[in-house]
Amino acid sequence: RPALAARLAWAELRAGTLPQAAAWVVLGEQGPPRDPALSWVADRVRESGGLTGDRPAGLPVRPLEWALLALLAPLAAALLWPRRLASGVALALALVAALVGPVTGLLAGRAERAVVAVSTPLAGAGVELEPGEVVRVLARRTGQVQVAAASGVEGWVPEPALLPVGGPS
Repeated sequence: RPALAARLAWAELRAGTLPQAAAWVVLGEQGPPRDPALSWVADRVRESGGLTGDRPAGLPVRPLEWALLALLAPLAAALLWPRRLASGVALALALVAALVGPVTGLLAGRAERAVVAVSTPLAGAGVELEPGEVVRVLARRTGQVQVAAASGVEGWVPEPALLPVGGPS
């Protein structure tokens, strides 16, 4: 998924559609971390002025790496058993490794983000949002969306000014 998103983002960037390229990068970030193609194209999108305010959700650890840690930590605890503190730390690490994937997935799924499609004022904040900027969606009402921008300011924008890219609908 991230590799496909990277290709689509690169195609959009080459076509001169920065907001769509930024949206593809944000969608690609919802997949497994550390994809080299997605990182490369994200850098190109940032150089073009996009992805302002983007904070990828989750840790840069792949699910397989968490699974290996969850598998190996109890083995380490067994080997360390006479030392209760070290064994307890290893078991706690195993528990964290087993739970981090589902918990970060749940938290990332609850955060709805969008990309600004056209330059638009952020009503109530006196700020102009630029195309390609990533915002967090806070609330919706007929034809308008309340968003939080990178600088922490909040306000309302017209719904057509945004490209939705993830989270609850």
